[in-house]
This record gives sequence, C-alpha cells and structure tokens, in this order.
Amino acid sequence: MGRGNLLKTGLFGGSFNPVHYGHLIIAQTIQEEFKLDKILFMPAFINPFKQNKKSASSQDRLEMLKLALSNNPGFEVSDYEIQKESVSYTIDTLKYLNHQEQELFLLTGSDILPEFHLWKDYQEILKTAKLIVFYRDENPSHFLEKYSFFIPSSPVRTSISSTYIRNQILENKSIKYLLPDPVIDYIYKKNLYKS
Repeated sequence: MGRGNLLKTGLFGGSFNPVHYGHLIIAQTIQEEFKLDKILFMPAFINPFKQNKKSASSQDRLEMLKLALSNNPGFEVSDYEIQKESVSYTIDTLKYLNHQEQELFLLTGSDILPEFHLWKDYQEILKTAKLIVFYRDENPSHFLEKYSFFIPSSPVRTSISSTYIRNQILENKSIKYLLPDPVIDYIYKKNLYKS
C-alpha cells in the first residue's frame, strides 16, 4: 500500500491496438520497481468514424486486454475512456480516478515528453499523479529539468510495436511470441487487422 492506506495505482493508457508483450513487460517491470499495488490499463476510445481497416474497434481492444491480463492479479483493465465515447484527456481520467482513494502514477513513454507541455492541463497532471517515464525514442533524462518524474533504474526497452504486429498480420506473417496466445486466437477468430 502507498501513502497511508492508499492503493498505489499505475495508470497505463494507450490504444493497445493490439496489446502485446512489450506493454506487459513494461507494466510488470514498473510495477515491481515502484512497488505499485496495481497497474490499470486504460484503452483510449477510438471514434468509429475515424477507424481505418487496420484498427480494431474499442470493444475488440478491450476484450484483447482482458484476455492478456486475465492471469495477472496485479493488472486490471478499465473501460472508463471507452464508455465516454469521446476524446478523453489524461487529466480528466486522473481526476476520475483520484476520487477513489489511491495514490496515482502515470506510466508514459519518453516519446511524449517533447510535446507534454501541449497536453490539456499538463501542470495539473503533474500535481495529480507522479510520472513514471519509460524509454521509447527519447532519453527521458533530458527532460528532468523541465518536468519532475521517475525513470525505471533498468531502462525498459522493447522493439515490439502494435504497428509492427498489424503489418505482420497484413502480410500474412507470424505474430507468435509477440503477444499472448489468447490474444492471437482472438485476432484470427475476429479476422482483425486485415485490409
């Protein structure tokens, strides 16, 4: 448990289109290092009118997350942003979660740091949650003067990406070992990410 009796919750938002082992490795590593009670995966709503053929529906992405997280009691999934059926801003999601007696940590990739100041109410985000930044394209330490955040002591890097997986499917190539088997089965059963 975190401060007092508050649950230490890591919010991990994204499209998860689809969720893959890279997401799970990052979440597990951060949960262990920062002793978080749980990681809450928050899939973003994707407007059905803006969806392209290479994108799974919000419901499919939610179902794939449930399958991927089902055997880890420290991981949970929320449909809060999907249920809103509109653009969700991180600050609004954090405010919603902040009413639930928990100490919040926001997990994000270093690739967002150059534009983090453009996020809605970014200063309020930093007051509401502690930022945990994992490596993507940028070395996060360059931004420590500008923003206060934590960096995992072991840089968590993975070359797996959802885009790569979608392209593999389009090209009829194997996606084995990139994401959990139940997610692979779901993708093939629902014929997702085909042109």
